[in-house]
Amino acid sequence: MGACLLVGLGSCQEPASQIAHNPKPSPAVDSKAPVTEAEARATFKKIVSNLPSMTGKPVNLAPGQLGESSKPVTREEVLLEFNRIYNGAAPCFKFTPRSVWFDPSLLTVKSGPARKILERLIKEGFIGRVCPLATAQTETMSIDDFAYAVAYFVSRIADLTHLPDTKFTPILQSS
Repeated sequence: MGACLLVGLGSCQEPASQIAHNPKPSPAVDSKAPVTEAEARATFKKIVSNLPSMTGKPVNLAPGQLGESSKPVTREEVLLEFNRIYNGAAPCFKFTPRSVWFDPSLLTVKSGPARKILERLIKEGFIGRVCPLATAQTETMSIDDFAYAVAYFVSRIADLTHLPDTKFTPILQSS
């Protein structure tokens, strides 16, 4: 009876040559092109919509300040958005991370509020010490640089909103 089932199942399948697979080519993207405000806004909107699943709690945030324009987003605008999201997620953090040492003379963000945000986010490990967001000579960000900064930031939120499990963390295991 088992052989009959296998033969029966096999006869229902179409030969591989008859299966149509016409993948749509993805558009070529210049990864060095600057990120627009609209693209950054869409990215931050997606992060905010996923924050409750990362933190395990509802997160209340003020609306973002980025517009829908096609002009390039500046590093300062990205820092302000990071700060907004950080402030919304901070009450859900399970522990305080060790401070990260960095050389302030390498930072190229000059304005007061954005500079203070940058320094705090670097100290807490949300932004790399020498990443393009912190040390680039241009005011805009490429797609690659923006993707790196967002991934680094989001991974740190996920890190701080979850306590490490003693089962998988050797330093927390008893001898």
